[in-house]
Amino acid sequence: MKIIIIEDEAKARKRLIRMIKEINHDSEVIAELESIEMVVNFWKNNLIQPELIFLDIHLADGNSFEIFKHCTIKCPIIFTTAYDEYALEAFKVNSIDYLLKPITEETLQKALQKYQTIKNSFLHTAIMPNYQNLLEWQDDKKYKNRFMVKSGQKIKTITTEKIAYFYTEDQAVMLCTHAGELFVIDYTLEDLEKKLPPDIFFRLNRQYIAHINALVEIHPYFKGKMKVTLQPTPKNTESIIISHLRAPDFKNWLGK
Repeated sequence: MKIIIIEDEAKARKRLIRMIKEINHDSEVIAELESIEMVVNFWKNNLIQPELIFLDIHLADGNSFEIFKHCTIKCPIIFTTAYDEYALEAFKVNSIDYLLKPITEETLQKALQKYQTIKNSFLHTAIMPNYQNLLEWQDDKKYKNRFMVKSGQKIKTITTEKIAYFYTEDQAVMLCTHAGELFVIDYTLEDLEKKLPPDIFFRLNRQYIAHINALVEIHPYFKGKMKVTLQPTPKNTESIIISHLRAPDFKNWLGK
């Protein structure tokens, strides 16, 4: 069984490989990948394809669901993550199991047994209807149009029209309004990606999600990257860099 491990933490990667080999002696790890960029390059340049993928959700350069915008992956995937909120999204992309860290030998063994059971029929659509109602529910959910924030001793409401961008700072997520007001909010950027209307908000990189009206300058950058300037000007930097992998999606979003 040819396996690819996609995990950016070396200790977690080595532990998972050791456990897999203890459970299935015939398994062969053909690649250990740490980032979205490494995965995309592997898929473009390698003829050997895996039979099974173990995929962490948070990688060194972003959310691993970004991979599926650049690669056509047909083999089964077992997600390995410390977060439980991505399960529905995982089942859209060939997931056969969703293991929460720390992974135990028991849960890993059950996941590998499940793979053995369904591997001969994985490419048939018969396994998908079980998740259809869940996926339809996710597609139909409404996006947030306002956020509750704390201002001193008071609570106030900020509508999405007033929000310029969200960003991370010292492990906190900040909301910045077009007027330059700053508020700490109890969401991760990954949560916000799902809750914000995608026609007016875009995830620029690991640190920023911006409203389209907050973009005041956009420039090509080296190696296919792009540089944008936000208004109000962020405290820590004037320009935001968009990776060459996200740049095509960013251009498409701007043209909608």
